Amino acid sequence: MTNRICVLPGTVSGRVKVPASKSLTHRAIIAAALAEGDSAIYGITWSKDIEATAFCMERMGAAIVRDGDDLFIHGIGGRSLSGRVERLFCGESATTLRFLIPIAGVLGLRAVFSGMGRLPERPMQPYFTMMDDKGIPYERESEENLPISLKGRWPGGHYKVPADISSQFLSGLLMALPMAEEDSVIEVTSQLTSDAYVRLTLEMLERFGIRIEQESWKRYHIPGRQKYKAGKYTVEGDYSQAAFFMAAGAAAGDGDGVFLEGLNPDSHQGDRVILDLLKEMQVPLEWTGDGALCIYPADEIINTEVDCSNCPDLAPVLSLIGAFGEGDMLLQGVGRLKYKESDRPKALMQGLGAMGVAIEETYDGLRIRGEAGGLYEGGTADSAGDHRIAMTLAILALRTFRGIEIEGADAVRKSWPDFWNALEAIGGQYDE
Repeated sequence: MTNRICVLPGTVSGRVKVPASKSLTHRAIIAAALAEGDSAIYGITWSKDIEATAFCMERMGAAIVRDGDDLFIHGIGGRSLSGRVERLFCGESATTLRFLIPIAGVLGLRAVFSGMGRLPERPMQPYFTMMDDKGIPYERESEENLPISLKGRWPGGHYKVPADISSQFLSGLLMALPMAEEDSVIEVTSQLTSDAYVRLTLEMLERFGIRIEQESWKRYHIPGRQKYKAGKYTVEGDYSQAAFFMAAGAAAGDGDGVFLEGLNPDSHQGDRVILDLLKEMQVPLEWTGDGALCIYPADEIINTEVDCSNCPDLAPVLSLIGAFGEGDMLLQGVGRLKYKESDRPKALMQGLGAMGVAIEETYDGLRIRGEAGGLYEGGTADSAGDHRIAMTLAILALRTFRGIEIEGADAVRKSWPDFWNALEAIGGQYDE
């Protein structure tokens, strides 16, 4: 796949198999790799981020065999890794890095974490503060956050963690501290953002035999010396990825509908809120008898105001939908998106703005003034190396006069390597 693709204008309809939830896949692989015995994870979507997590868990001692869309994992059983030194390359996956630092620390692994792209720049201060407060030695090789070398074992006890930049720091502690020798308490010292992701963590831990006593969203009691138990798990479809094709059906559908297969109607994924938002914006959708979700083109999309604090990955999709809606789409709570694979607010303003979309930054937000029923000129835009920006531009291109040539199109490999084939399956056309 070339790194530059021109997506042509046109209408779409047909069926798409939604990729497996990346968030759930990370958690399932880690839990299975820490468990005693053999586990099976079914229905994964292999992407760069998932490859990074699987690689790191193999380096930590788990045996992982891939068979098509399934993984079979023989776990390490929570045994101590004291004395071992491993280099754990996390690619561009902040989830991998933030989950595994406390896990490696509790297991006593002298791990050297590294990464690429923007990962060395993404916030890590909560862990540095924890290690400083507890006197746990570590070493940073430069002014950037990576590489970082863990030099000491993380004990149980009382941990304070802010969760306003990312809930991943809290999730990492929740996965690690059950294996500590001592009991632990986690105290959240800020507003908790993306709380749905914490619920996913707690549910996955329970599935693999770990017990957490939650006093409130700000306080968690964790018995020590617990062991993960092996199990079998099938990963449901990813709402944050499916949302791009929901946008395609709503704004560029030909009337027959875009059918999305693999989504769980009762999912606890935070990004499932896209269904409620689409209904509010007057986009027709329905669940079919075979379990697919069908999105039909909207006669008129009614823009609205959305707080993205608990669904940050939907901000690019909502910006895209807003471009075709009536009135203003106001997105709040997007300030921390500056620390994603790109500075997302900036990348959205540059990418969509270059195509003629009226988009501006507000305090902690974005305002998009829609052109209901309109077409944009098209041209050339840069994904900024961000998978979600590349997908946003691809769907926008369907409603342009001359298409959009996307630079950095292969960024989709981070989360959905088959994205371009999926777009083609519903009638999207592109030139490489």
